[in-house]
Order: sequence, then structure tokens, then C-alpha cells
Amino acid sequence: MRIYVTGSVAALSCLLLTTSCSHARADDQDVALNVTFARRASIGGTGDTLLALRSLFASGVGVDAEDRIYVLDAPANRVGVFTRAGRFLAWRGGAGSGPGEIANAFSARLAVSSRGELWVYDRGKGNAVGYDANGTLLPERPLRPGGLLWGLGVYANRALLLLTNRGDSVVLRRQSDERAETLAVRALPARRSLAAERCGLSGHSDRPVFTGGLPWTLRDSTLAFAPSDSAVIVVATHSGETRRLERAKRPVRADAALAAQTMPSGWSVHIEGQGPCTIAAAEVVAQIGFVPTVPMYASLVLDGRGRMWAMRTVVPGAPRQADVFAIDGGYVGTVNIGAVNPVAFLSDGSVVSLEVDANEVPVVVVYAVRESGDGTR
Repeated sequence: MRIYVTGSVAALSCLLLTTSCSHARADDQDVALNVTFARRASIGGTGDTLLALRSLFASGVGVDAEDRIYVLDAPANRVGVFTRAGRFLAWRGGAGSGPGEIANAFSARLAVSSRGELWVYDRGKGNAVGYDANGTLLPERPLRPGGLLWGLGVYANRALLLLTNRGDSVVLRRQSDERAETLAVRALPARRSLAAERCGLSGHSDRPVFTGGLPWTLRDSTLAFAPSDSAVIVVATHSGETRRLERAKRPVRADAALAAQTMPSGWSVHIEGQGPCTIAAAEVVAQIGFVPTVPMYASLVLDGRGRMWAMRTVVPGAPRQADVFAIDGGYVGTVNIGAVNPVAFLSDGSVVSLEVDANEVPVVVVYAVRESGDGTR
């Protein structure tokens, strides 16, 4: 895959192409961090009649500096605001096309600043609908994603960050009221045909297994993104300062067997009136293929305390892990995260996790994070 960086952060090119400014370790061995997670609160899930979620993306959850948690309720075109203990505080938005209302939150994304400024992309209006920390409406802001919006963020200075899938590439852009600026672009492999006519789908296609995106995280004015499949993360501040964090660890090499293991029950579709239809995993992989290496990182989260958690792409048969980096010091160690899926951190270091319960219903869980020891190999 091709990666290039443009705009005012073009100075990142040296960071992407050289190791002269890196914090790379001389070895590729993981340093184990002894971290435990203690469940403190949850929002959503089976039995929650207030927030009956059917689906939820990581970019549908946000937090502010007061530890308020914002959760997108897409079917109701609104956002719920909760305390760190999971207590409901208020709704933002609501179905409609008037001021402060959201016409279409399907696959929408939200962004929350540390001061509690909330923005929601309304596909129906084509605008970002905004509210301040008290729920007062802000002037709507037109968005021009130029494709499918995958992520939305807000800088401390109210500029918005957009991650957009444009079909052949994923684009990271910063958009203010005055101008839009492309920060990074990652080319995507072409979609390949999948013979699914027997399942009632003609002309269906998918990208090769293990196709990566452009993992990123934004907290106030600090932006970080993983531009390639390797263990390299670029960190940039709004002032223009940039640095590169990396490990010498190499990504996992992919093959057909590993690709098939990602879909143990095969590829399935359920069309109303026809019932379920399944295509065997090996058959799917033979048709759509796989990329040569598994991307090292699937998502990134800044904890607000000078550290970043980089969640590794899940590989069948391997534990779910996150590499922890100090923004000013490089690789710290690796954490076994199990079922925890970090999407944000609260002020005391607690982690907000996006999961599903036993009935596959989305639930937002808050965990206290306890770390002990210096780590051992």
C-alpha cells in the first residue's frame, strides 16, 4: 500500500522514511506490563431500555475533561450524555431537520472536545451539528467528506478532523471554517469480486482479508496516526511539532490459512424472505485474496497523561494486546487486554471500552486500570 503525507505536516516525510528521529528499540521482544482491569460501570447492553443500542462504532463514543461520556444513539438520531458511573445526564439532538436536530445519524460519527463541545455529523443535512457543554446549540458547520466518513475529531481550536474512505484510499484531513488541509493519505487495495449469486447478491465485492485503514487518535491538539502496516506511529501537535514512535517488531505475515481463520463460520448473509446463506471461508479467501502482512495496529488512543495505547490487529489464535508508548519516550511495554476494547480514557486513568454482551448487544464499559511492577520479558 502507498502512503504519503501532504500539507503543513509534510515535514513528517522524514519521520516516515528514516529512523534518524525515532525511538526504536534494538530488539523486537515484548516487555510485559502487569495491568488489570476492574469493571466500574456500564452503559447500554441487554436490558438497558434507556439506551437500546443495535450497533455502535468506536467513533460513536467520546469523553470530555469532566469525565462525561457521550454515546451516539443512531436509531434515535441523538447522543446520550452520562457520568463516569453510567448515570444518565441529558440527551443532545433528536430526530428532525430543525436547528439542533439530526435528520440522519445512520453510520454517523461524533467528536467531543475536552471542554465538552460536541459535534455530530448529520448525513441528512450534510453538516456537523454542534452543542456546547451545557447543550446550547452552536452554528452548524458544513462538511465535505468526499466519501464515506469513518471518523470525526475536534481540535482545541475548534478545527475538525475528518477520516474519509474515498473508495481507492483513506484520507485524513483537517477542516476549519477557512480551509481544508489534507494531512495523510493511504491507498487501499482494489475490491475483488465475490461470487455470491447463490446468496441472492450479484456483483458483490470485498477488499482482501487484513486490509488496513489509517488508525488515528486526537486529544485536544495532539494527533497521532499509524500510516503503514509496520509498528510506526506519527505524533503531531497543532503547533507543527512532530515525532515518530516505533518498535522494531515486524508485522505478522499473512497466508490463506490465517485469512480463512478470521471467518470460522464462513461468509454469511441473511436476506429477508430467503433466510441465511453461507460461503465457506476457504472459498471466500480464494476469490478476494489477502494482503501480504497483517497491519500491526488497528486503533490508537491517547490517555491524556502523556501515553498512548496502540491496539494490535487481532490475529486468530493470538492474545489481544496493546503496545503502550510514552509520547516523549517511546515504547513502554505491552498489555494483554483480553475483551477490553479501549476507545477513550478518563481523567483518573480509567478506560472506556466498547464491547458487546452475551447477546451481541453493544455496551460501553468503564474499567479502573491498575498497573504494577516495571514489566518483565
